[in-house]
Amino acid sequence: MSTVAYIQADMVMNPLLLKEINKKPIIEHTIERLLQITDINSIAMCLHKNSSNLALGYLQNKYPTLTLNFSKEQNAGKRMIEMFKSTRPSSIVRVTGDQIFLDIAETQSMIDDFKVNQCDISYHDLNDGLLPEILSYHGLEKCQIPIGKYHRFLKYINNNPHILSIKKREHGSQTPFFRFFIRNDREFHVASQILQYNLDYNRFNVYGELLFGDTGLYDDGWFETFESKQSTKTSGELVPWMTYPAIDFLTPRVKKEFSVFEYGCGAGTIWWSKRVGKVTACEHTSHWATHVRGVAPENVTIIHVDLSKGDNYARQVEISNENYHVIVIDSRDRINCAKSAVKSLTDDGIIIWDDSQRERDDEGKEFILSQGFRKLEFKGMGPIVKDKNETTIFYRDGNCLGI
Repeated sequence: MSTVAYIQADMVMNPLLLKEINKKPIIEHTIERLLQITDINSIAMCLHKNSSNLALGYLQNKYPTLTLNFSKEQNAGKRMIEMFKSTRPSSIVRVTGDQIFLDIAETQSMIDDFKVNQCDISYHDLNDGLLPEILSYHGLEKCQIPIGKYHRFLKYINNNPHILSIKKREHGSQTPFFRFFIRNDREFHVASQILQYNLDYNRFNVYGELLFGDTGLYDDGWFETFESKQSTKTSGELVPWMTYPAIDFLTPRVKKEFSVFEYGCGAGTIWWSKRVGKVTACEHTSHWATHVRGVAPENVTIIHVDLSKGDNYARQVEISNENYHVIVIDSRDRINCAKSAVKSLTDDGIIIWDDSQRERDDEGKEFILSQGFRKLEFKGMGPIVKDKNETTIFYRDGNCLGI
C-alpha cells in the first residue's frame, strides 16, 4: 500500500513559508518533519503557478524525494487531484506548508490505522496543526467534482452530504490549546520560542494559557523585552519601564501641550518625547545620561546630577524653576523627590511613581497623599522582568488626565 505526503502550500496565502526559524525556512522544517515518518518515502507539491510560488521551486533540487509541479489551476482541491491522477497512491498524507510541529509518532499511528480501516478520509478532530489529514485517492476520485468547488475538501465534507467513509482522530488528553500553524507574526514568534528553547509543546495545555493565551503579553511585546532586556513593544517602539496597565491608561490621555519631568531617563524619556511638548530628565549615571542625550530629540533636556552632592538630585525639579503637568519618580532618593515634586506641579499636574510596591518608600507616598492627592494603583507585568509590579498615579481634582 503506497503512502505519499502532499504539502498544500501557497506563498500568496502564507508569505511566511520562507521566513526562517533557526536559520531554516518554515517550509523546510515541514518537509524534514515528514521525512522522519517511516511510511512516507516521497513528498509531492502542486503549486499554483504565480510569481510568489516560483520562489519555492528550489525545493525540488534540495530534496530528492520531493516532486514539485506548477499548475495554472488556482483551486487547491483540484490541484491535489491533478497531482495524483497518474500515480493514484493508496493513501495521501496531506499537510500544509507551515505544519512544522507535526506529531511524528501520532501521524505514523494514523497511517497504520488508515491502512487497517480502509476508510476514505481520516483527520484530526481539533485541527490544531499537530496531525495531518489522510485520504485515499479512491475517495478523492469519488467526489472530485464537488470537492473541486472548494479549496479545502474538508469544507465540502463538513457542509454537504457525501458518500465518503470518515474517521476522526483524537490526539489524546495532552492536546494543547494552541493551534500550531504559522500564519501571522504571533504564531511565528511562538514557533520560534518552541524551537529555540526545545519546549515540550504537548504540555502547553498546562501552562500555555498564561504564556500565549489572551493575556496581551505578546501584543505588549513582553517576550521580546524579556529576551533583549530592552523596554519595547512588539513593533520595536520604546515604552516606559512601568506596568502595562499603567501604560495603557496613560497612552490615550497624554496631550501634546504637556510638560514632563523625569527622575531617571531611558526608554520612557523617548516615549514621552513623542507625545508631549517638552521633557526634562535628571540622571545620576553619567554615561547613561550621555547615551540618552545622544538619541533623544530636540524637545528633551537631560541633566546629569552627582548623587554625592546632598539633596541636589531630588531638588532638580525645583531648581528648574518650572511647573510640570507630569512628574515621574523612578530613580534614587525617592522620598525627597516626592517632597520636591509636589511643589513643582501645575495646578492640574500629576505624579507617577513607578515600582510603588516598595515599602521602603512609603514615607514619600504618604507625604504626597497628605498634600491632598488621591491615588490609582496599576498592578501587573511590565517590560523586561517576569515579576508583578505596581505603578501609582497621584492626582487631584481637575487633573490633566481627566481622572
